[in-house]
This record gives sequence, structure tokens and C-alpha cells, in this order.
Amino acid sequence: MNQASKRIAAGGVAGSMLAAGFLAGPGTLPGQASNHLAAPTQILDPRTDVTDLYAFTSPDRPDTVTVIWNHLPFELPDTPLPWYRFATQGFYDLHFDNTGDGRPELTYRWRYHDGRPDLREQPPQSYRLEVLQPGRGLEVLLADAPVGPYPVEDPVEDTVGAGFAVEWKRAVVPLPGGGQTFSGQVRDPYAEFRVLAGGTPFNVHSIAVQLPKTELALNGDVGRNPVVGIWATSSRRSLDLRDAAARPYRQVSREGSAMFGDGLLPQPLRDAYQNVSSPHTDHAWAELRAAVHHPLVSRTLATGLPPKEPRIDLEQVFLTGIAEATGPIRIDLNAHLLNRDADPARIVPAEMTRLNMTTPVTARPDPYGLAGGDPQGWPNGRRLTDNVTVAFTRLARGEPVGGGAPPAAWLSPAKGVTGFPYEAAPELRRQP
Repeated sequence: MNQASKRIAAGGVAGSMLAAGFLAGPGTLPGQASNHLAAPTQILDPRTDVTDLYAFTSPDRPDTVTVIWNHLPFELPDTPLPWYRFATQGFYDLHFDNTGDGRPELTYRWRYHDGRPDLREQPPQSYRLEVLQPGRGLEVLLADAPVGPYPVEDPVEDTVGAGFAVEWKRAVVPLPGGGQTFSGQVRDPYAEFRVLAGGTPFNVHSIAVQLPKTELALNGDVGRNPVVGIWATSSRRSLDLRDAAARPYRQVSREGSAMFGDGLLPQPLRDAYQNVSSPHTDHAWAELRAAVHHPLVSRTLATGLPPKEPRIDLEQVFLTGIAEATGPIRIDLNAHLLNRDADPARIVPAEMTRLNMTTPVTARPDPYGLAGGDPQGWPNGRRLTDNVTVAFTRLARGEPVGGGAPPAAWLSPAKGVTGFPYEAAPELRRQP
């Protein structure tokens, strides 16, 4: 069998295994890694599928926050398919809410475009980075920044170029006024995906940004207002012949807190969550709130009697943030109520990642975050080394309020990488 046939066969086998996992339904939950293809329609548009979102204090630059969100899951190194690239007919948004009303005070927007094809199998891409703030219009931060290269074989030497790592690092671009950003292919942080790739990790497409905490905090005061809410969306150009007033772009993916879209939310609600919902309307979505208060997953995973409902502790984790005033998890951690300058009357239950920017960086992080006694980990943001699948299982069973038992740690994220963007370069193509 020639190399092309081997790659096609590898893609077919992995695709069959993935399809079997998706069709198996909720019973496969413990084997899924966070939000890879959470909703049915995302299978049709993987380039805009937001698979995972991470947010944490930068360990080597503690005055900044790093946010990473990945797209295009299950990229096989041996099968460089033509759609392994960012979508160009739309944009990718990253939203920040520091008042707790579910609406962004700050949005960063990435717009990608293709370059001219060359001898490589994948033509280069670049992007325009914009920032939007209510009442201030749009500002262009980067007009033509490079996307990281693809690890394709040299057409003459039939090997990956020796300068690939250097070129990949050049995709880290400084931002005006401080901070930096990266766009490109990386190795998927979740190590268990090696199983489906015959021992080789999958790759994903990643967007990362590192920003000063003062830029994200309400009134620029991190001490008085330490909590920021974060979520990501992707939008595609639309053409609706039935509605002349339809917007030119429509949301096709949303990602807030890990394990919400594919772990807690029931299947019938997932497409609506991805395509038409927004945090500022979550409080009025009765079905969504009922899914949090009466989660099927808790009854499914319970080893004995399931925890008592309604699950206000899970409402803290996913909708209100954790504080002594918000529910049974009695710790002031990451609720917007902790922001002294926020108006309590405007704060609403809204699904998003919440990060307390003043929580000290843990010297020895526990992979289970809060469930493991480490308040710097998930659900207080999410680090690349946080094992959210097991942590969510423990919370769903009733921890840390009571009940539950630590499950076996069958999933292990990859080890962190020193220095921004804190993700490893993509897995290179294996040679015969």
C-alpha cells in the first residue's frame, strides 16, 4: 500500500471510530474530552467548531491573562486534508464581560484570509485582528498577521523542513499596547486522542491571546474587580433568501465553560445553544436552567443515590459563579458579585468561563482543580493541564458540597509547555 493509500485508510479508520463514539450518545460521556463536536450540526462545519476554551493567569507573566480556544478537532498528521485551516467566510470572536450582565464590554475579532498557493500542499493564511467596545466602534490592532505554518513535507526532500519550528514561533505576534497573540495549528492538549490516531496525537487549530489584566478588569482595577467572564463564538456569512432583513453573519458555535455544551446540556438543546443563544439571554431560557438544576448526567453517573435537586451548586459552577452568597459551595471564588464596582441589579445567571484574576498561581497544580482542592483550576478559568472530564464527573456526583467519589483518572491532559502560547507545535507527519 502506498503512502497516500495508508493515509486515506488511517483517516477512514479513525473517522469510523469517531463516528461510533458520537452515535453512541450520552453513555460515552466519560470517554469524551471536553467539547469536541458538542452539537450535531458542528460535524458539518468543523472549521468553526470551538472545541475547547482555556483561560488562566499566565504563569510566567502574572500581570496578564492568557485565553486559548481551539477549533477543527481530530486533525490527523498523516492526512493533511484541505479543510485543515481557518474559515475565511466569517470571523472568530472572543468576548469579555466584567459587569456580569452577560454582554461583552470587550470583544476581539479574528478575520482570516488565504494567501496565494505555492508548492506546499496548504497555501498560507493570515488574519486581521479587530477590537470592539460598546460606544467606541471598531479598532484594527493587526491588519495582516501570519498564521503558523503547516508541517507539510518538502516537495524535493520529502521531509518536514528543518526550519519549521522557527517559522512556527514567528506566528507569535505582539499587540499594540501590550500583550501578544498566536494563530495556527498545534498539538491537541488532550493526550487520550493518541488512541484514535494509532499512537500519534491529533492536531487542532488554535487561537491564543495574552492580555494585560488591567485591560480586562472593570474600570481597569483588578484589585477591586477581579472577576471577568469569557466566552468565544464563531460566525459564518449567511444567505437567507426568505428574510431580506437577515444579518449578513450568523453565529454557528459558542463555547463558555468546559463540559457545559457536551456534558451537562442535553442533546436536544445543543444546536440552539451553539447557533442562536447568548449569555445575556440564558437567565430567560427555562430549558437551559432546568438542565442545570435537574441534570440527567448526575443521575447517570451516581454510584448510589444522586445528589439532591435542584443542583444550585452546578448553577454556581456554570451560571452565577462561585461565592458564599450564590449557593452551597461556600467560597468567594469567581462570581461577578465579587466585583465591587459591578451593579448587583444588573448581574444575571449566564453561562461562561469565569476567572478570578487575583487567585495566585498554584505552584503544584491539581489536575482536578476545585474538586481536587486547587482553587486556581477549573471552574475558576481552565488551565491546559486541568482534567475537566474527571473534575466535572466529580462535581456532577456532588463534590465538593458532599457525596460522590473520585473516579479513576482515565484521561490525562498533556503536560504544559513553557512560554506563550503554552501549546506544543503540531505533530509532524510520520515517515515510512
